[in-house]
Amino acid sequence: GAPAPRWLPGTSGSDSSTNGTGQCELHQLHRNVHPSRWCVTRKDLRLFEREVREAWQRGEIPNSMDFPSTSHDDPAIGPTIYQVNEYYIKPKTLRAGGMSWALLHHPEGCKCDVFVTHCWAEGVFEFCNKVLRMWPSSAQYLYCCFLANPQNADISAVLDDDSMQPPFALALSGAKHLLVLPNQSVSIYTRLWCVFEAHEALKYDLKIVLPWRPRAKDTCKMMLPGFALLLGALMFAACRPLDTATWRLFDRLSYVHHVQLAYILHVIGSQHLPKITSWVLLLVIGLHLGLWVWNIRMHSYLYGGSVSSVLPACLAPSRAETLLFGSEALWRAFDVLSEEALKEEAGLISFGSVRDATCSWPQDEVRIRQAIAGKEDTIDRAIRTFSMVGRYSRAVVANVSLGMSPWRARHGLSL
Repeated sequence: GAPAPRWLPGTSGSDSSTNGTGQCELHQLHRNVHPSRWCVTRKDLRLFEREVREAWQRGEIPNSMDFPSTSHDDPAIGPTIYQVNEYYIKPKTLRAGGMSWALLHHPEGCKCDVFVTHCWAEGVFEFCNKVLRMWPSSAQYLYCCFLANPQNADISAVLDDDSMQPPFALALSGAKHLLVLPNQSVSIYTRLWCVFEAHEALKYDLKIVLPWRPRAKDTCKMMLPGFALLLGALMFAACRPLDTATWRLFDRLSYVHHVQLAYILHVIGSQHLPKITSWVLLLVIGLHLGLWVWNIRMHSYLYGGSVSSVLPACLAPSRAETLLFGSEALWRAFDVLSEEALKEEAGLISFGSVRDATCSWPQDEVRIRQAIAGKEDTIDRAIRTFSMVGRYSRAVVANVSLGMSPWRARHGLSL
């Protein structure tokens, strides 16, 4: 068998070689570099996604014959991690000597800041998009099992006899954040190893984060109709004729705090009709901006277009106040997207209890259940909390327990 890694107690390294089973012996780098340093950067992950996408487009990563993915050809989801590992990661790293993809790019290793928990049945492009979207701003290096582990080596050579201290557990102990990635294929908390990772994150007091920030395409999809209404209302009001009838109409409208009223409507109705109330809010903001532009046109027409005549219309306190209020309203409308994105991710997690989770290997299942025995309710509560809030920490738990809304708990505290 392969020599045990140097980072395991009572061992020393030796040269790697082929073991005659189609697998490599454990690479020297994995004996010398501690597992908590088998990490990648944002730049690495973007490179990985680009190379995988190019290989997929060339047809070099086929769908599985035994377990075909219905999303294999979807450019937003892509082939599963299983297929990417078999047709991209293993060939590439084998040619380089058998180390992991992470140590191929960083032979000296990088200290773990973020640990990502996920399922191999997910699409690789979905995975990369969510990780890059939610990568904590203060973090530099990320541990991801399929990039960190030497995929051509006998995995048993990477695991200690005590399966509760595999490389990922050692990486978790040094991380600051746990990034939880639900997927379209399977709920990750039906898998015992993901439950164990949640257990370890709670033990080490990691900050847990869900992908609650909306995707760019979702932002465009929802906001495009709203901005169309905004621009339409703006143009409608701004281009009205400069006559007495329009002046009287707009003068009456100026006494109505329409932006404030629309904002209140949005706050009240956003839970039940988030998109419609957001669109109405943007429509009203557009109408207000149009009234402002029309007023500037009218002052310019009446007083010959001099700067001194136009400035009062531009700088009227009531208008400036309403515009500032409108900016807050725009932010509120955008935040509805975060709520929708979080609901989508939380829906993908759907589970009853971690007690129902399973494991492919009976011996692993026994050890994991022993490790989490008596803590199942605590893990269940933590999963439900970050599914509701979008993240989890001691501060989040304290604030939610004191009655703070999930929205405030999510935005009121920094990661």
